[in-house]
Amino acid sequence: MLADNPPDVVDAVIELLEIDPEERLSINPRRTSRRLIALDREVSVRELLTHFVELRKPATRSQLRKLAAANPCEPERKRLEELADEPDPCPLSPIECLKEFPACDITGAELLELLEPMTPRHYSIASSSRLQPDVVGLVVSVLDAPARSGEGLFKGVASNHLAAIGAGARIRARVDPARQAFRAGADPEKNVILVSAGTGVAPFCGFLGDRFAAKEEGAPYTSALCFFGIRDPDVDYIFKDQFIEAESVGVVSMRPAFSRAPQNGVRYVQDRIAADADDVWALLGDPASDTHVFVCGDGAKMAPAVRQAFIDIYRARTGADESDAHDWLIGLVESDRYVEDVWAG
Repeated sequence: MLADNPPDVVDAVIELLEIDPEERLSINPRRTSRRLIALDREVSVRELLTHFVELRKPATRSQLRKLAAANPCEPERKRLEELADEPDPCPLSPIECLKEFPACDITGAELLELLEPMTPRHYSIASSSRLQPDVVGLVVSVLDAPARSGEGLFKGVASNHLAAIGAGARIRARVDPARQAFRAGADPEKNVILVSAGTGVAPFCGFLGDRFAAKEEGAPYTSALCFFGIRDPDVDYIFKDQFIEAESVGVVSMRPAFSRAPQNGVRYVQDRIAADADDVWALLGDPASDTHVFVCGDGAKMAPAVRQAFIDIYRARTGADESDAHDWLIGLVESDRYVEDVWAG
């Protein structure tokens, strides 16, 4: 999906650039660059800033160095160079850098050249085409939090764009097919272990919907084993009622973990996997079950911890050492029986 920048942000940039918002611009579509803005027609400045460039994305090292090179003020130039050399992402966007370091001598055209194209945002479909063939459901966490710059709030571009639009509005989006390895989870007859946290549960809602549809049709299905991590059972247990209903009819066995309300030492999904090791091994330890594991969500902390939880179960049940257990997991990955769809958290 491609989002739009909010009108107030666009207006602020137009004022900063001191440029006519209706001025027509021609973008060269033949330019060879990873930063290509694919436009084969003229657009106004307002259209360009609204639809086609990132205005709130943190400044890259390259952008910071270009801004530093255009800044004749030594203290400001030095600070921009320091920001470019820091290992952590810059807390400021290029636009915010111009406000923070006003000595930057850069024209409106040069700034437009500096900005990156609008980046597509990817979401997993959280609905079942078998149940609702004309509906595409999404699970989106609306980002509205204190800005890392320390000034005001940072609002996620795509999430707030989706949250603000009304019924009947059009968005710029396309539906891409899931990779083949992930499609096995949609097979209602397949034994599956599902592991997710937060909005990572999205594709599993579709998996469970397919199983629910199979049950209604009288077709074969198995009950999925679903580990789901959230913060608080009374605050953000999304789809709780649907999961309760699905569990009551045998479509799924839910195994939640609540990080802010731990139960019996279970705080995260990896803790719940360890606590329910017998049920996990009953599926994975039986070669005839052909069980597939799907992990969706945070790739920075959750995914590695979940991998280790499965490795620990294998070691405890087989007596294997760490190296052999790693080889076992790699074998599951290479055979597409352990599939991750994760992102940096």
